[in-house]
Amino acid sequence: MKTNHNVLLVDDDRTFTPLVQEYLTAKGMDVAMKHNGDDGLSAFLAGDFDLCVLDVKMPMKDGFTLAQEIRERDAKVPFIFLSAQTEKESRIKGLLLGADDYITKPFSMEELYLRIAAVLRRVGQQQQQRSETPLLFEIGKYR
Repeated sequence: MKTNHNVLLVDDDRTFTPLVQEYLTAKGMDVAMKHNGDDGLSAFLAGDFDLCVLDVKMPMKDGFTLAQEIRERDAKVPFIFLSAQTEKESRIKGLLLGADDYITKPFSMEELYLRIAAVLRRVGQQQQQRSETPLLFEIGKYR
């Protein structure tokens, strides 16, 4: 039975991102950290992640492009944007791409953790409901 959630954290801030990784790890999550969009996509393709946290502005591939490429490969994996871009247009674009949340920097580590936990809880409940749905249907005398 899986206990820890696997989180992919992609952000080019090499000073602050390790602190985020450390905090989330202390909260019981397994966190893979990458610093650009290309490495983030490679890690996603090689791993099995429950959720992705993506910065918007990164070298090699921005977070919006990375999110689209992740979506093309896995339409169900939830993701959260974590960005210094606070403009309404950027937040709307992220949400239109299918983000479950858009958190602006600076942010509270505790708030980030709680938002991640809320998304994972919601996704877990949806998966549980699907697994409880009977695969055999009876309509009258037909099965």
